[in-house]
Amino acid sequence: MPTIELLLRDISAYQQHYSGGLLHISTLDEQKSNTIWDKSVLEDAVSVAAFYGYETIIRIILEKGWHIDYNKGLYNASKNGHISVVQLLIDHEADVNINGGHYGTALQAASVNGHLSVVQLLIDHGADVNAEAGIFGRALQAASFQGYMSIAQLLIDHGADVNANGGQHRTALHTAISKGHSTVAQLLIDHGADVNVRGYGWITTLYAAAASPTAEIALVQLLLEHGADVNAKGAHGRTALQAASYHGHMTIVQLLIAYGADINAGGGAHGTALQAACCMCQMPVVQMLLDHGADVDIQRGNYGTALQTASDRCWETGVQLLIDHGADVNIGGGFYGTALQAASYRCWETGVRLLIDHGADVNHFGGHYGRALQAASCRGWEAGVKLLIDCGADVNTKGGYYTTALQAASHEGHMAVVQLLLDHGADMGQSETALQAASMNGTIAVVQLLLEHGADVNAQGGKFGTALQAASVNGTTGVVQLLLEHGADRHTEIFQMLLDYGADINQDIGGTTLLWDASCKGHYHIVELLVQNGANVNTQGYYGTASQAASVHHHDSVVALLLEHGAQPVLPPARERPRSVSFQEFNMLNTPQSI
Repeated sequence: MPTIELLLRDISAYQQHYSGGLLHISTLDEQKSNTIWDKSVLEDAVSVAAFYGYETIIRIILEKGWHIDYNKGLYNASKNGHISVVQLLIDHEADVNINGGHYGTALQAASVNGHLSVVQLLIDHGADVNAEAGIFGRALQAASFQGYMSIAQLLIDHGADVNANGGQHRTALHTAISKGHSTVAQLLIDHGADVNVRGYGWITTLYAAAASPTAEIALVQLLLEHGADVNAKGAHGRTALQAASYHGHMTIVQLLIAYGADINAGGGAHGTALQAACCMCQMPVVQMLLDHGADVDIQRGNYGTALQTASDRCWETGVQLLIDHGADVNIGGGFYGTALQAASYRCWETGVRLLIDHGADVNHFGGHYGRALQAASCRGWEAGVKLLIDCGADVNTKGGYYTTALQAASHEGHMAVVQLLLDHGADMGQSETALQAASMNGTIAVVQLLLEHGADVNAQGGKFGTALQAASVNGTTGVVQLLLEHGADRHTEIFQMLLDYGADINQDIGGTTLLWDASCKGHYHIVELLVQNGANVNTQGYYGTASQAASVHHHDSVVALLLEHGAQPVLPPARERPRSVSFQEFNMLNTPQSI
């Protein structure tokens, strides 16, 4: 029989915690223990001893008559199959139905670890076979997970509910199927398990069988023979055929089709069985599905079509096979919009050439990136961008997340692609936020290149307004300095900030307004900012209108801007030159007091 010293030696993790006391347990009387020992320490001592089956240590503690909880010990002893310790603790009133740990109750712990005699002992002492707790939910699910036929039979014989839901797999049948235990599945079905019951994630038993990486055709056959719905859809509309196709279970795919599976049934992330097979490049399955009438152009799922899916996976033989079966290379739908966009985003030159050779439209619009050129540009794929341009891609077309290819390359800091696009005529005027995009990400070289090609340093557009605002918000100090050196108007940025705080843009300031003063000085971008935020272009002050002020000082572009926004073309009055309002006065008069 092991000694206390042996216990301490073997349980190194607990040695520091208990070494000051376990050596003296046998000599302590009850009164002394009540003053020295903490109750939880004694309970933990029993738990550890039970875990290793040290019955002698437990008996020493029990003989002292201490009133402590033995339930942790019962759970540990049951889990590890120490039947004599289980019996000892039950005799000292340990509760057989208490939730004791990861597996739930002592019965569940014994069931999942295959301790048949302990399971029988616990049941004989009143363990609830349908108690719900722990990771598997119930004892029957725990036994089914490990494929313990005898324990499953024992639990069923004592009233275990074969259709009860609970735990990570929900029912015992789902649990057995997920691990490929066909004999346990047969036992459960023979005792009334519902083959069409829904499990975790709303999946069916048939889906679970088909989706298992080690799927057994005998298990699928068993479910189908007992009435499993071959076309039942689980969460997000997924079917068993999709699952089998995704995993490449050829014989199961064939069996499901033989039982009437709808080859074109849609649902789930992969859309159809054909798309699911293409996602994992399962060539034999793809061929079988096509031979049985799979619609090559059906639009469903995240990727839209099977051709887009294959293109996203850079799967040349799959793309060729689908095209040979009549796939439309320009059909839209899904995340990428077209197969060409998918191939372009993946920087897959072979696929891009293959699709273009079969008629893919390089300027087809759709999907997240808008067009193939934008997709290639955002990835910085210089060779692909050149290939698409050589095949007729429009460098200035708009659409998608980045709007233009130039903005996409600028936003992601791809210097070579930005240069390539500019060399092929990318219009800075068509890409009003390219500079802002580059400034936001702090790519100094790209910012410099765009400025050298005539980008307007004060242009408004995009999420952050001007390039200076974008650089400032993101703390890209090098870009801020570069923009200022190229004439970035810091006043515009401050005006925007004050407008955001609710400054009154139509307030009369000494016989004039902010719009009048900006027009008088020719601050085009500030005038633009003010009129966009509702400034009254025809307000008459002591010094006339804003358009009159701009006209007197020959700021023709400002006059044109005001006229575009409804200003009346009135000749300026013959008055003395008005006093200009300083920015400091504007700041004092219009900044909210709480700021």
